Amino acid sequence: KPIDQAQFVALLQETIAQVQEAQQRKQRAGLNVRDAQKKVLLDLVKYGFQEISMEERLKRLNIWTLFGDYCVGVMVLKDVHLLAPMSDTVSFTRMNHRIESMIDNCSSRMLQQDYVWAECATGEYLFVALGERTALKTLLNEIQETVKRELCVPAMVGVSDHCTGCHNMFYGYQEARSLALHTHSSTRRQAAPDLDLPGMLAEFENNFEELFRNNAVGELNRTLSFVYDFLFSSYRTDQRAVEAFRQMYESVCDYLATAFPHLQPAFEFPPVPCDSIARMEPFLKKLQSEIKRLESKQNEQRINEICEAVRTLVQRDCASVTLQSAAQDVNISYTYLSIIFKEQTGENFKDYMTRVRMENAARLLGTDKKVYEIAQEVGYSDIKYFSRLFKGFSGSTPNEYREKNYEK
Repeated sequence: KPIDQAQFVALLQETIAQVQEAQQRKQRAGLNVRDAQKKVLLDLVKYGFQEISMEERLKRLNIWTLFGDYCVGVMVLKDVHLLAPMSDTVSFTRMNHRIESMIDNCSSRMLQQDYVWAECATGEYLFVALGERTALKTLLNEIQETVKRELCVPAMVGVSDHCTGCHNMFYGYQEARSLALHTHSSTRRQAAPDLDLPGMLAEFENNFEELFRNNAVGELNRTLSFVYDFLFSSYRTDQRAVEAFRQMYESVCDYLATAFPHLQPAFEFPPVPCDSIARMEPFLKKLQSEIKRLESKQNEQRINEICEAVRTLVQRDCASVTLQSAAQDVNISYTYLSIIFKEQTGENFKDYMTRVRMENAARLLGTDKKVYEIAQEVGYSDIKYFSRLFKGFSGSTPNEYREKNYEK
């Protein structure tokens, strides 16, 4: 039938807008569900051993069946603690988004069974997958290789044995993380935690001793939180647990006082005797805050040392140093070095290296060397490209600069 063309176009545009809005709502709903799934996954890591029911939340989020017979995987980026203070920067956020995209792409392509993953700490990624351990191990190896290949960021991975029931999720995570970091297994998930308190306390003490030996300051807060939550959930007034936690607390203080005497760490100690684990919480919070301060200072010093070493390399041999060779020399990935150097100096590595080369070239123009020889000496085989860079740096061509500053 005859129709009004303008009215038809308007109706068509309105229909398209409605379809797009419906798609966006569906997409937002999917994202909200995934976010909620990740949230409950992290809650299971922290609270799964406590006497609380997760069943309703897991069923509502459609992942209750995931915890029938499953494995837990962990991927930890190597040396990520150096970037922890920079986790809110644009460079780090961009890198993290790329890693998350790699994880999504690899997971959807390789895992046929149900799975959920979440970033559970800066640079640490947690996976739960239904079914075979081999499939999850293969996936983590693929993600590990992809991150290394595309970002040059090394990572460590670990996969637990089979777990059953959401209450074992926490122990699967501890096992997988220990395998990823090649550390002593912290807890035995096969044993119910409320059946062998002395054995669990001995495991905790072993964990702290290993952290002290490895100077793993960044792990202290995580381990302290875990031990406190575990003991608070079932043994909050048990004097064996209270006394053991107090001793662990003091051993951490002793270690920090020895490791950071120049930073003069400040501690407050729980009262003796103490009748409940809960009475120690405010002291624990203050200790954890002090640990963060000390770790931040330690990382800051390490970053300063790295950047100073890189600057020295460039000053010594600006012609041949690259971001990759400098990163190899200071033993971190070039992606990390790029982020650290920019955040620490306010200048990206390429700009810094170019500036040093141009400064050296300006100095060499005071000698009788030819311009093409100077260009080669500071790292450029193309004299036209060198001349263009030098003019951008000094406002003059090399010959003009020589005439202006040296030929008088």
